[in-house]
Amino acid sequence: MTIKAVFTYQYKRGFKVKYFNKAVFIALTLIVSHKTHATDLALYEALGKEAGITKIVSHALDLSFEDPRTKTQFAHSKKDRLVKLISEQICELVGGPCEYKGLNMIK
Repeated sequence: MTIKAVFTYQYKRGFKVKYFNKAVFIALTLIVSHKTHATDLALYEALGKEAGITKIVSHALDLSFEDPRTKTQFAHSKKDRLVKLISEQICELVGGPCEYKGLNMIK
């Protein structure tokens, strides 16, 4: 089952987007909390490298931007920029060659 199929299946079943987003956040936190170089490279490759990570992030944001329960939260967001920054951050965190260029928590 592809990532897109999982997203679509959960969305059609009425799986609440806020819970889905929390689940994705928790999964990514667990993924990046275990840091070894070999594991990172394997995870980076398993996610489909930069293209795969961008595809996953883009699809998740598509659902969030379109869902009536969450789309107001993204009303003033630039979707392309958000996809780029989140993809960069995940890519860097899973050991890919990307470098996150967005703002840090201080700014």
